Amino acid sequence: TARNIATEQTQTKFGYSGLGDRSDAFRHGIWNAEMSILIGSEKAELFATAHEDKDVSGNESDGFPKTAHKEMDLHNNEIGRQIGQKNENLNESEMSDLIYQEVNKANSNFIWLHE
Repeated sequence: TARNIATEQTQTKFGYSGLGDRSDAFRHGIWNAEMSILIGSEKAELFATAHEDKDVSGNESDGFPKTAHKEMDLHNNEIGRQIGQKNENLNESEMSDLIYQEVNKANSNFIWLHE
């Protein structure tokens, strides 16, 4: 459910679902926020961390190292879980708006590798 929400909301907000960019940060953030609400932050962390446990040798298709992508994803997952825990009363649309605003702030806690 959380994955579907993340995919749909990323498409809605950005019109695409990128790799290593702001849309990627948003997707990981909302995925983890929604998982925190649905299954709790601890289980969400276990699931999201296991999801990132893959081969990190070489580069992704955007030219950035897979290690950089993994670090970015783990960081953005944590930020998303924190937002989910603090805002568990928000519906899917409200959570999407909140994370979108956070991703687009000049001093955002989310990180990405390129625009």
